Amino acid sequence: MQASGVVTVVQEHRFELRGDDGTHRRFTLAPGAPLGWQELVALERAGCRVTLDHDVPRPGTTTAAVHAVHRLAPRQPGGQHAGKEE
Repeated sequence: MQASGVVTVVQEHRFELRGDDGTHRRFTLAPGAPLGWQELVALERAGCRVTLDHDVPRPGTTTAAVHAVHRLAPRQPGGQHAGKEE
C-alpha cells in the first residue's frame, strides 16, 4: 500500500504522517528499511512531501510498518506536484 503526505512527528522509529487528505496516520519503520530515524527527522524539519510504501496495519493496531520512503518534489501552483525527486 502507499500513503503520501508530510512527516509531522518523529519519535525514534515511530512517526506520524499528515496525509494529502488531511488525515493523520501513525507508522513505524520496518526492520531493514533503507533509512533510519535521523533521516525521518530531516524530512520532518524540511517539511518534505513523501510517499510511503507500507503494510496494512495488523488487526487491533493502528500503526503500519513502512518499507520505503520516497521524497516527492514540491507541489506546483494549483496543488499539482512535480512527481518524485531523483
